[in-house]
Amino acid sequence: MRCRTRRRSRGRVAVGAAILAVVTAATLSGCAGTWFKPAAPALHISVDDCPVLPGAVRDVSNGKPLTRLLLREDARPTAALLCAYEATTNGVDTADTADTGGAVDAAGSTEGPAGVVTLMQGVHVQETDAVALATSILTLSLAPQFGVAGCPMDAGGTFALIVFRYPDGADTDLYYHDTGCETLDNGSIGAGQVDSTSFNDFQVKFSDLIGPVPGAF
Repeated sequence: MRCRTRRRSRGRVAVGAAILAVVTAATLSGCAGTWFKPAAPALHISVDDCPVLPGAVRDVSNGKPLTRLLLREDARPTAALLCAYEATTNGVDTADTADTGGAVDAAGSTEGPAGVVTLMQGVHVQETDAVALATSILTLSLAPQFGVAGCPMDAGGTFALIVFRYPDGADTDLYYHDTGCETLDNGSIGAGQVDSTSFNDFQVKFSDLIGPVPGAF
């Protein structure tokens, strides 16, 4: 399987060689019926606009947890929001980074316990494209991942938040870990890139919609 990654930081060193990731059920245990294990801190945002974040976010939360599929089946989304972020710590362990209170600088970045978080790109998606993206997400396999996969190095620091708005006004958030062996989750269950042909369709649709990200390689 061929894995894809995007790099957004001007300061990153492009890594050409792939690393091997051993994926087993034992190391990917989590919610019932899926390998996914929620992370923290998590947040919920609306489809209105991409927020400036007070430190790196590791996951999302949704008021009504979805535990069978990543998105709702009972309605088609009317809009979506794609937010691409980069978190940097300047080589300092995030656990040792001082909390500056989440002060915002002139470039639209914040510095908090997890370092500096910068909003790299925000895109509002209209209904037709939102439905197409949601459809690709609903086809993703949630099965446990096994075996050995060749993935680009997980540079960390880059992630995206995806929000879908539904006719009843409710929003569903997704967290996209978009480097290394990529994953997508809703805070309760997740889908992985390893041994998943359907994940490539989602990757292509997401990349086409969000467009070129400033500072990307």
